Amino acid sequence: MSFVSMQVRILGKDYNVKCPVGQEKSLLSAAAEVERRMKLMRQTAKSGSSSETMAVITAINMAYELQSNMAQQAVAKDPAEQELIEQLHSKLDLLHTFNDMH
Repeated sequence: MSFVSMQVRILGKDYNVKCPVGQEKSLLSAAAEVERRMKLMRQTAKSGSSSETMAVITAINMAYELQSNMAQQAVAKDPAEQELIEQLHSKLDLLHTFNDMH
């Protein structure tokens, strides 16, 4: 796999990073998201919080969101669980219909 060196700017500081060729737009998008979240963290953080502390908290928050999304996707991919969810939705729809009639 070939890589290309790129420069991204986050909170006014330049960082040199490598990414797979063809993934430059994705990297820039990810860097923009990190900068957005770092700016938000800077606005809400206690006065005197270091950039390092804000970066670590931002990274933890993003990793937590990623893990949560991956767990949700894993559940949705299990055919048996998906079938059970669909059956429960059908039963709930019937229950709502029955309650609306009475």
